Amino acid sequence: MAFKSRAVGASEIAASNCVHAYTFHKGSINIVTAFLDDYVSKTLSKCWVQLTFLNTETDGVFRHVRMKIDTEDHKRASKVDRDKNESGWMSEIVGMLHDKPRKLRGDRVYSLYYEESGSDAMLETSYVQSEALVKVGGKRCGSRFVFGTGGDEGPALAGLKKMFYNPESYKILPYKNTYGQDKQV
Repeated sequence: MAFKSRAVGASEIAASNCVHAYTFHKGSINIVTAFLDDYVSKTLSKCWVQLTFLNTETDGVFRHVRMKIDTEDHKRASKVDRDKNESGWMSEIVGMLHDKPRKLRGDRVYSLYYEESGSDAMLETSYVQSEALVKVGGKRCGSRFVFGTGGDEGPALAGLKKMFYNPESYKILPYKNTYGQDKQV
């Protein structure tokens, strides 16, 4: 989880991480989610630019064919034979809107990226419910990443603020900020 300022590249990092997993981790499912469709589509468009580059500029080394699912909000690396059987790398990048927390459902994921969490009044609820996407039989199988711009105030920021100040309660790796504190050597 990270509070950040605007225009520092967090969406580009999320897109790069999704494309990396899609390219190198067979069968990985990578989700980009936000409470507004515009936030999801902007990050996905960065993913698609990177995939296009890999498909056209790397002499086929990192190319993955997308024959069955190749839409603006979902791509899967797979081939379809004459009998319509799907096979291949089977990794995916999916965009999901969670304007209602219960919408964040599906198969177990390799990575789940929450975009613009500093403006998401439903963040806390959707984050807690998404625990099922990163666990199988009580064992962790995926990771969740929360990026939030701290520019909003009030109810929209409340969930991110609560999670940030109490990370262990949400199974978030804490980081002690010692900036500006005197240290004894």
